[in-house]
Amino acid sequence: MAHRAGTLRSRLLGEDRPTKQRMVEALESRLEETEAVEYQLTSSGSLTHEGTDGDTYEKGGGDGGLLLAVTDRKLVFVIDTRSGLETADVPYTDLKDITADSGILRTTLSVRVWGRGTYSFRPAQRDRAEQVAEFATNGSHAWQRVVAALQDARQHISTIETYVHEGRMDDARDAEKSAESNLRTAETRIGDARQTFQTPLEERSERVETELARTWMEARFERGQELLEETTVRPTTGQYDDAAATFLRTREHFERALSIAIEDGFALDSEIQSALSDLRDRLQTLQSQPLDLAERSLEAAQTADSPERAVVAWEDTLTHYREALAAGWGMAVDFDGETDALRMQLEWVVANVVRERCRLADRLETEADAHCDAGNARQARDHYQGAAAQVAMARRLATQYQAGDADTLAARLDDLREKIAD
Repeated sequence: MAHRAGTLRSRLLGEDRPTKQRMVEALESRLEETEAVEYQLTSSGSLTHEGTDGDTYEKGGGDGGLLLAVTDRKLVFVIDTRSGLETADVPYTDLKDITADSGILRTTLSVRVWGRGTYSFRPAQRDRAEQVAEFATNGSHAWQRVVAALQDARQHISTIETYVHEGRMDDARDAEKSAESNLRTAETRIGDARQTFQTPLEERSERVETELARTWMEARFERGQELLEETTVRPTTGQYDDAAATFLRTREHFERALSIAIEDGFALDSEIQSALSDLRDRLQTLQSQPLDLAERSLEAAQTADSPERAVVAWEDTLTHYREALAAGWGMAVDFDGETDALRMQLEWVVANVVRERCRLADRLETEADAHCDAGNARQARDHYQGAAAQVAMARRLATQYQAGDADTLAARLDDLREKIAD
């Protein structure tokens, strides 16, 4: 139980003089809400501080003397100096050692702190000094062992955001597992500590657990947002499978982030749900896009006003129907269009491409014959070559899709090559 306010005045000081009250207030300002004061020592003398550079300083001289509070988390010095009250905290994680040296007439308590030197004074409560030294030593041992494990956990947590941002999810999961292992080590060490120290150490461990969960949530949400922006670019270049795969990864990130937010009570859940809704809308647009483009291209092909434009438009239509048929194959994303219906439509489109290429070849061959009759050999050869190219492409499609008569087209191609050779 934490000792605060009036309890501190009566328990620590046993008197209610203004100076003592101010010292208690100064002490209270250094305590956390649930922090418990377990021991206290007072002295009418001063505090000696021997720094790491070997220089020695004296602190004190005021009527209130000196107060050392020993809590479940740290040591707190309150010193009444001629210029006012001063305080100094020594967390157990910073405590190197503490000793009580007792002589015949006096006892000296020495507190050695990593990086700060040694603080020493003569407590009025000589019989309690060794208890304080033993308690603080146990506290230092417990806190340093637990905090070491928690610091290791934080080291791994600090890498998770980078790994997730870079898409290195296996590395991120390994870092999470390492952090969880460190947290389990911390819990074991907390169980080995004195009961007095377990509550604050558990609070410290819980904060790191929360940090791990929050880091995962935020990292996955931010990565999902990054991937969501990518999905606005990929579909425009026909990379539907890449876009679909990105959507699936984005959804996985958002759903995992939302699960953590709900489970751990983070306030980000509504924002994540909004992002998921946006993702669903974009996914619906992606799923309909290949077939929509194919149908629009088909309308343009059917209204083309020249053989050249018709060939280009029907080839575009063929490309879009191929993409509509192949989009999402083997993936957990269903694109618009029933497979069998798309295959039938694709065969029909191929037949139209073959027809239009043959029509264009007819016109080019007719023009080539006219140039030949007029004695324009070069122009005739160019037009025969153009006609042959159209027939060759039509023959490849007819062979691949069984649309049109591939043998007839092959024979016609031979005829055109003979004309080119003449």
